[in-house]
Amino acid sequence: MPVPAVTTETPFWEPPVSALLEQLVASSDGLSSEEAALRLTRFGPNLIHGERKRVQILLNNLLYDVSELPIPLDRVDDDYLSHPRHWDMKFIRNFMLVIGPVSSIFDFLTFYIMLAVFHAGEALFHTGWFIESMATQVLVIFIIRTRKNPFKSRPNPWLVACSLSVLAVAVLLPFTSAGVYLGFVAPPVFFFLILTTMLIAYLLAVEGMKRWFFRRFAAE
Repeated sequence: MPVPAVTTETPFWEPPVSALLEQLVASSDGLSSEEAALRLTRFGPNLIHGERKRVQILLNNLLYDVSELPIPLDRVDDDYLSHPRHWDMKFIRNFMLVIGPVSSIFDFLTFYIMLAVFHAGEALFHTGWFIESMATQVLVIFIIRTRKNPFKSRPNPWLVACSLSVLAVAVLLPFTSAGVYLGFVAPPVFFFLILTTMLIAYLLAVEGMKRWFFRRFAAE
């Protein structure tokens, strides 16, 4: 008598810690949130697969682009305009290499927290990543737009208003019918407590790396 085949459901996520660290080390050049997700798809086939997941990524990019539309209106620090400056691609590359990995680390930390702390399924995992991704990339612009203390360099009011509006949309979207249609779910309150702590840590880390960078690389 033939033995019936045993089928097992493919888990949403089952990466060993060593695999997560491997991908983190491999991201020393800095990754966008979408690239960070792509690096981990071989450990979780459902991480970004599916029509709704692709729409979520496109929506993430669209909202971020909208938040940055007022950048041409933004103020530049007076001391930076005190004398002509050259467009230095090496300087920009070095800045990317220094600041980029900080974002990657916090993206991977979000992945870990969603899985290890919240034991998230697909919908909650995608929701948490979407909100964290939007929050970090929208808020960090206020850190990197100036080499000064961000509280001493006033951004254009339109940039502030547009950025905070987009962030509010990203946070509230999972609680709406449109969010449900896109595959999001309402995160628990504890998620927002952790997210707030992570955002503060992330922005402080970027500010610290920015100050070190300008001390080390900036040529007056």
